[in-house]
Amino acid sequence: MKVLCFLLSMCSLLNAQISLPTFQAVHYANNDGSNCSICDDDLVLYYDFENGSGNVTDKGISGNQTDGVFQGTADYYNSGKFGSYSMQSPSGSSDNDYLSVTGDITDLDMTSEYSIMAWVKILGGSGGQGILVFGACCSPRQGYILTIESSGRLRFWGGSDSNNSNYNTTSSTSLTADGQWHHIGLRVNSTASQIIINGSLSGSGSSNIPTSPSESNSNTNYAKNNPNIGGSGIHGVGRDVLIDDVRIYKSYLSDSDWSTAMSGSY
Repeated sequence: MKVLCFLLSMCSLLNAQISLPTFQAVHYANNDGSNCSICDDDLVLYYDFENGSGNVTDKGISGNQTDGVFQGTADYYNSGKFGSYSMQSPSGSSDNDYLSVTGDITDLDMTSEYSIMAWVKILGGSGGQGILVFGACCSPRQGYILTIESSGRLRFWGGSDSNNSNYNTTSSTSLTADGQWHHIGLRVNSTASQIIINGSLSGSGSSNIPTSPSESNSNTNYAKNNPNIGGSGIHGVGRDVLIDDVRIYKSYLSDSDWSTAMSGSY
């Protein structure tokens, strides 16, 4: 009788529906192991400034570890477009005040297409202001720069490996000290470049591909101490500006992917 009861019990267990735990795949950024919901393998540099102190960790999905190191008066700021921090390039800054991009930047050299972007808030000041400074003019002309002109218009300057020439595109929209966050960026393919402000096309021009920031001259008269964030651009430095969510992609982002990046997602 005991044997029969045991067999009946075993049959009940086999017929029962057993719930097994499910496991969800998780993606991680290579450099710091942080979780991300949308991972783009072409994201070669990403600063979200959420360290809050010390160096700025590069959270790019691929490429080399190129952390940021503050120089001079440039530093963290206790609020941001996303999260708790951004960086500030304060009014009256000089060529010696910036976030230095350190390490091996050869993965930021572009041979086919690329996209660069950041959120900025202008608090005051006057004159020009470098935002994303990954190149220099003019010995040699290399890399790519997004800079604010003294007029407030956004300018793309690029140098090319192929002919040591200047490539320039200027926005039709001016940025003012309105205390609001604005998304600025550039995307380039083999034939054209586009400046995009707050998700809308604001200027177009020629392509500077191929281009190699790793071969630029950091001691040039234009865009000194490159590569950097918030330092001296083509039009110098001097505005009081906050910068957040800096990204460099080794791809030409579609309109949909651009909107995703603007939202703060990977």
